[in-house]
Amino acid sequence: MSQTEPGRNQIVSALVFELSKVETPAVREHVVAQLMNVDEGLANRVANGLRLDGKPAAAKTGVPAKREVEPSPALSIISKAQQTLQGRVIGCLVSDGADGALITALHKEIEKEGGKLKIIAPHIRGVKLTGGGVLPADRRIDGGSSVFFDAVALILSDAGAAELVGESAAANFVADAFNHLKIIGHVAAAEPLLRKAGVEKSADEGVVALGCVRSVAGFIAVAKKMRVWEREKKVPIVP
Repeated sequence: MSQTEPGRNQIVSALVFELSKVETPAVREHVVAQLMNVDEGLANRVANGLRLDGKPAAAKTGVPAKREVEPSPALSIISKAQQTLQGRVIGCLVSDGADGALITALHKEIEKEGGKLKIIAPHIRGVKLTGGGVLPADRRIDGGSSVFFDAVALILSDAGAAELVGESAAANFVADAFNHLKIIGHVAAAEPLLRKAGVEKSADEGVVALGCVRSVAGFIAVAKKMRVWEREKKVPIVP
């Protein structure tokens, strides 16, 4: 198979995900048998993800299958991806008492890089910031899943984090971002929500502290990478 490892992992996960929806076992087995003609290692991983009994035999082909193919960097979307926020959307989960100056700085830097910042809050009216003022929300937390965003930031107050810890949608927001290998910026007050989602604050380079306005540049630099592929080893989604 001519894909590099991260791309290969994504293909395996996608095949297992889609074939798990197929109700007829024979169809699942036939697809894996066809995959044996593409790449035996990939076929075995898919078979393992589907929990098929025994090693699948390769399906018969009209012409000999090419089994030895060198990886092709030209086919790798991941290796060719530019590190940029141009056209990207960052989701920012906020609460009452959030640091307005930090949110403003984050907004400015993301727009400067050609991206957009969307505000997710417990209520669609928005939140009251420190020092006064209301920040309108683009989406309510139960309708603003992190799957919609390229990276996320958690800018919460202590009281706001304590409230969101009890909201399954908030925990899912963080857990989904982590499981999809996305960059997560967070203030110290958000650490209880990180723990609720099963995410360590120092899990990897993609979990970034947002301690003050000066820390925004560091978050932006990491967010441009979009994904932390090394995290796949910690997330049980790839057979």
